[in-house]
Order: sequence, then C-alpha cells, then structure tokens
Amino acid sequence: MSIYGMIEIMKKKHITAIIAAGGTGQRLSDRLSKQYLPINKKPILIYSIEKFALHGKIDNVIVVVPKQEMQRSRTLIEQHIGKTAKNILLVPGGQTRQQSVFSGLKSCESQTQIVLIHDGARPFVTDRMIDECIHEMENYRACSVGVAAINTIKQTDAAGRVIQTFDRKSLWEVQTPQCFHFPMIYDLHKTAQENGISVTDDCSLAEIYDIDVKMIKGSYENIKITVARDLFTAQGIIKTK
Repeated sequence: MSIYGMIEIMKKKHITAIIAAGGTGQRLSDRLSKQYLPINKKPILIYSIEKFALHGKIDNVIVVVPKQEMQRSRTLIEQHIGKTAKNILLVPGGQTRQQSVFSGLKSCESQTQIVLIHDGARPFVTDRMIDECIHEMENYRACSVGVAAINTIKQTDAAGRVIQTFDRKSLWEVQTPQCFHFPMIYDLHKTAQENGISVTDDCSLAEIYDIDVKMIKGSYENIKITVARDLFTAQGIIKTK
C-alpha cells in the first residue's frame, strides 16, 4: 500500500448507523409490527438496513428491535441481505424510541466517531442524504435531514384559539437520518436519561444545550410509514425506483 493510501485510512472516521426499530407500531396491523410489513414483497425495515449496510462509508450497522422480534429480524436480514453483509448487530430496544436509540448508542464500538440515527420505518433514505450528513460533520456536531414545510402551521392555546401563524419559509419537516459526533450525542442521551428529559427526535437534545444543528435537504419521498395510507404511498414510490 502506498503512503497516500495509508494516510487516507488514517484520515477515515469510524462511522456507525443506528436503525431505530424498537417500537411495535401496530396501528397498521394487528399481527405484525409496522417495520415488518412488506413493500413490493420486501419488509420495510430491510430497505432501511440495506441502504446503510451497503454504503461504502458506513462501518457498522446497529439495528434496535423489540426483544421479542430479535429472531424474526435476524432471519429477515439473512434472507434479504445475507449472512456476509457488513457488520450488522441486533440489540433489544426500550419502551420508547429515545430508550431504544440510547440502547443502540451503548452498543457502538469504542472507536466510533460519527453516528447516523435513522427510523426503521423510513425506507426511502438515499445515498445522497447519507453522504451529505457525513460531510456536514466537518463543520457541525449535529445535523438532520428534512424538507421545507408545505402546509401553513398555526399555534393555538388550550381552548383551540389561534395564537399565531408561523412563516413557513423558515419551517422544516424533520426527517432522518440525523447525524452526530458520537461522544457528544452519547453524553446527551445519557444526561437525558439521568434527568428524565424526553424528546421526540435526537437533534432536540442538541438544541436543549444550544448546540448548532445543520438542516440538510431531504426528500418528500423520504416518508415515515405510520398509518395505512403511508403504505399505499410507499407502493407508489417504489414503482418509480
């Protein structure tokens, strides 16, 4: 190997992806958690896993699933991605998404420098989104994929009366992946757990402590499958791929 090749290896950061699929999400099905429902005969979760597992810059993939679904997930990964796929580690999740993500963070290898956190029920993440998240880690410690808000957003009081209308030019609908310097997001999650802080996404922890978060343009196709109509939308998207 040339000296230049050795320098590139030394410069490369160790990057881990955490796929958060610890919830049951059974609004869609009485039999299966939503991440196991098929789109074009492939489970939703597999789309998310393979995008990161096959990405050249990702060293490890940690998939957080309900404890009772560990074997199902392992079997599906072997069927659709293969036993020889890049390091894929399955770990049991917690009662909430936040607990599940922290479970994933605690399972990261010690040399991890950058971590991407992605929703298991968001199957249409792209290489471009992953690449841009990783690139922004040169300038920021936290970033998130998102899209410009389309609908007008109003804030109301407890009685349902409008208090204000937000300027949607500055509003984003947040998606995943979200990307972080690993030691920072680990410490933020640990502090949140110790102090009973609850958030709906990981970037919110950075915001609490006034850490700048960079927004990255995502895609309106990068949907999170939550309710039945999302499955119909996903079937339409997959036909264009």
